[in-house]
Amino acid sequence: MKAPRYCDVCDYRGLHGCASRCRVEIWTDAQELRAAVVLTELPDNPGTSVTNFFEELATLVLPIVETLCACPPERIIWVEHYERVHLKSHQHYLPETWDRVELRWTGFKYESPTWKPSDPQQIERLVVEFA
Repeated sequence: MKAPRYCDVCDYRGLHGCASRCRVEIWTDAQELRAAVVLTELPDNPGTSVTNFFEELATLVLPIVETLCACPPERIIWVEHYERVHLKSHQHYLPETWDRVELRWTGFKYESPTWKPSDPQQIERLVVEFA
């Protein structure tokens, strides 16, 4: 998969001000007119999950996207990702998941998230389009 233009851990204050963190990866097309953002839940996240704070995280990450490209906020492609996690107390794993997240842009923040299950191949094809 093509390397993202931006990849870093984002520390944020989740629900009730609790310390939280996720990984943010941003891809842009060659003309810098489109963007795809993957927000990944980290296994060591001590606080609010990406799922429970997605629209707030999207709003928080938007200024970073805007430094990388001229993609309008309503056209950014948002993806939620959970890595495969081993449950230490059991011999089981939580599977890796990928979801496209549709958001409504109000002009100053994102709201009304809806999740659409995806798979790694669909996400990779999406990112390859940005090459």
